[in-house]
This record gives sequence, C-alpha cells and structure tokens, in this order.
Amino acid sequence: MVTLTVTLGVPGSGKSTWASTLDAWWACTDLERTTSVDHASFIEALQGRALRQLRAGVDVVTDGCNVDHRTRRSWLELGRRADARCVLAIVECDPDEALRRNAGRARHERVAHHRMLRYLERMPQARAQVAGEGWDAITYPMPRSVVVGATRTW
Repeated sequence: MVTLTVTLGVPGSGKSTWASTLDAWWACTDLERTTSVDHASFIEALQGRALRQLRAGVDVVTDGCNVDHRTRRSWLELGRRADARCVLAIVECDPDEALRRNAGRARHERVAHHRMLRYLERMPQARAQVAGEGWDAITYPMPRSVVVGATRTW
C-alpha cells in the first residue's frame, strides 16, 4: 500500500534531514520560506503534485511544520482520496536546539526569530490534537530521549 507521511515539527527540528532519508517523493515547503508566494496557492499546488504521485503508486513524505490542524487535515484528506496509508511523523526537538540550528542556517534559509517562537508556542497544542485526527499511525522518527537536548546533527 502506498504511504503518505506527513511531518510535524518546528523549524530546525530535523524534519528535512529525516525526510530526505526516505525512499519517497518529497513534498517540501521550504520554497515558501525563501520566496514570496501565497501560502494557500503553494500548498494547493504541492498537494496536487503529491496526489498524482500517490495515485501513481509512489510514497510521499511532506516536509513542512504542519502545526496548523487545517493543514494536517488537508494532507490527511488527500491521502484518503488516494487510498494511501496516512502516517504522521512527529519530529521532536529541544526548543533551544531548534533555535540554535535555525540561527546557524544561511540568512536566506533562516526562519525569523519571532516566527520560530510562534512555532514553538503552537507545537504543544498541535501534539495534543493529533490523537483524534484519524491517522493510521503516529510515529516519532527519533526517540525523544535522543532528541531532547541533543546537539548532534543528523
């Protein structure tokens, strides 16, 4: 069965690094961060391409924060339309480590500090919402004990 894996995590948590290790079509939202595009239009176009991949039998992994319930729900609905197994991958990271990683990015790839704080603020609520969303599986790609306080780049 084809699988749609949706990531959930703050910028700098390791979502991109982890997603790049999967043998799947990569639905990455980083372009949105570095260009001036309309969020809704960008996600709609990205989801259209992802749906075509799933229907062609190709696994898809999203690479985005997905802290917003509506965005996660739209990905889940897309996966259901493609008869895919829908997995949510929660990529945990210590907040200070995420801030450090983000600060170390090239200037044009960095998320603004005030936006980072907003993502960190929203993450606990997002974590609390996922249990009732209807995912086929919820996974944690890295054990929390390894990620919290980690300084390892992976």
